[in-house]
Amino acid sequence: MKLIKRAFLVISLSAILFANGTHDPTWAQEQIVPAITGSTPARTVQTSAEDITLTNSCIESGKEKIYCLCVTKIFKNEMSVHEYRGAVSLYGQENNSSPILENNNYSQTDINEIKARMKDLSTEKMFRTRCNRAEIYFASATES
Repeated sequence: MKLIKRAFLVISLSAILFANGTHDPTWAQEQIVPAITGSTPARTVQTSAEDITLTNSCIESGKEKIYCLCVTKIFKNEMSVHEYRGAVSLYGQENNSSPILENNNYSQTDINEIKARMKDLSTEKMFRTRCNRAEIYFASATES
């Protein structure tokens, strides 16, 4: 009897899914790949290449590896994807990245805001606290 009930339930749910299926062919794609907007937090998006680039740029600028790992975690935790990708291009560069960023949909205002945000996030005053918060976030994200 239990087997019949389960089979009936599976058949009923399957019929509902097929009968009420979507008529929009992009619906499945939207479910698999969420839209990334300028306000999407960087911490929710795969940015492995950017993470490595940022960490390496920081190390090449003469900073300690542990400091650079914290910078990467802080920026990724507290910036949007748009800001984070801009920060990766700007980090360790004087003014060389501005034309590159301007060609990639970054206005001069965006660039100035990203530079100010980078400076604020890497100040000593809250650096250790921000790094700890970011480490906790990423540790809990990998556990679940």
